[in-house]
Amino acid sequence: MRRARQAEPRFGEWLAQEALLPRFMLGSCWQVLRPAAGQVRYAIAGLLMLLGACPALVYAFGAAHPVGALRAVAGLAAITYLAIVGLAVRRTASVNLWCLRLPAGAALGMVALISLDDGWAARHGWAWLYASAALVGLALGYLLLEAVGHGVAGTVTLVRRVAWVAVLGWTHAVAIAAITLAAVVPAVAPGIDETINGPTAASAAQTLTLAAAVSLAAGVLLQVLWDDRPATYPLTHLPWKGRTR
Repeated sequence: MRRARQAEPRFGEWLAQEALLPRFMLGSCWQVLRPAAGQVRYAIAGLLMLLGACPALVYAFGAAHPVGALRAVAGLAAITYLAIVGLAVRRTASVNLWCLRLPAGAALGMVALISLDDGWAARHGWAWLYASAALVGLALGYLLLEAVGHGVAGTVTLVRRVAWVAVLGWTHAVAIAAITLAAVVPAVAPGIDETINGPTAASAAQTLTLAAAVSLAAGVLLQVLWDDRPATYPLTHLPWKGRTR
């Protein structure tokens, strides 16, 4: 790894994309791309981890102001993605660090969710928790099978690598869900917005958790549409890079 870090930056990027990311080696990818990606990545990683904890924070502190809580999470998500874009413009290798196909798929999941009847946003006991657990479990199962198919061996190694990808995917899912609920739903789905803000609504934490679970499952499962690239691969299309499959 030390030799790779000292090598030509483009080689480090190639190594990350072709050898490390398909095997869910996010930690090694960070090491290899350290010279090319800069130090701002640590601040962005901190913002992403904070986003992942936002459903719990909204549950603990945002119950009295659900709309404001969702808007705050959406604002944090917007700042995070602006930082990712800004870093990518200055240091293109940094796009390999964030598994950006996951939020792209998550956005499609939210499109599907807000096209449904607004009943999912109403209070239904513990149904939201069961549904969220099932969707997260589905995403984890898919990631495990994908990692095994890419040659990841050893139970501990497999679980550790999949867990890191799942955590990163969850942070993206929360971000996309919050942006959709706070900024998109009021404009394109007023019925759902009224339900979310009405007396029969589930709590903001429940709504955000369920929406994030849908986003995570969509972000992972829609990997099958990404020209045979892994879920961890950056947002690139092979023909534009002068490469063959």
